[in-house]
Amino acid sequence: MSGSQTTAARPRRKKERTCSGRPTCFPWERTSRAREKTLWRSPPSPAPRRTSGCSAFRAGESARAEGNLKEADRHYEAAVAAHGAAPEAAPAVAGKALFQRAEYRFQSYRELAISPPLAKTFPVKLAALEDSAKLYLEAIRWGDATTVSAGLHRIGEAFEDFRSAILSSPPPRGLSEREREEYAFLLEEKAAPIEEKAVEAYRKNLRQAVAADFRSEWVEKSLQRLKALRPGRFGKKGEYAFPVLTVPVFRGMIERSVP
Repeated sequence: MSGSQTTAARPRRKKERTCSGRPTCFPWERTSRAREKTLWRSPPSPAPRRTSGCSAFRAGESARAEGNLKEADRHYEAAVAAHGAAPEAAPAVAGKALFQRAEYRFQSYRELAISPPLAKTFPVKLAALEDSAKLYLEAIRWGDATTVSAGLHRIGEAFEDFRSAILSSPPPRGLSEREREEYAFLLEEKAAPIEEKAVEAYRKNLRQAVAADFRSEWVEKSLQRLKALRPGRFGKKGEYAFPVLTVPVFRGMIERSVP
């Protein structure tokens, strides 16, 4: 027999795929790469922008479930961008994506403290509040009833957290007892109007729920906070059935009325 007949054909060895230069992919890398491939693949749908926004949102939900919050935020941003290009396409999805983007920033905001020197820490906390509140307001603008309710409640929580951060701020060192009392009084003066903003957001949530005959866990949470902050007025059943007002506004942010 010839040499070609006597030599057994050697199977070709399949080259192992790699991720980031490593010999194998970790499970979360494979999942992330699959999300990217699915997200940016050209869809055959006759409504590509809607498909793109929904696909981006699903990719964000998948990443968030795995704890990849930065990646999730990027996908949610893509979903919002798709909605911006075609506002009539799935606005409720854009509202949910905006809410999740706000949630991501809200968690970071809550970790910030206000402490001496106040000139440095107060503006940082305030800027973080405004960043998250602005996204919540946008979510309220485009979202469905649940997203509207969740956004309003979170705005109330954000203001409550800011109030607590002010009141828990330690006094500067070297103050006398009288000066410490004056310092505490000044903090209470600053915190009082912020508490009113929180109450206004919670009331707004209850009002829009009554107007729409809609109840959710977010509505119930707002009612519980009102009972804690204003027990004399909201401790009795039916105290929250009054006319609808506008969303709490600060620093020129968007105002929206719920019909």
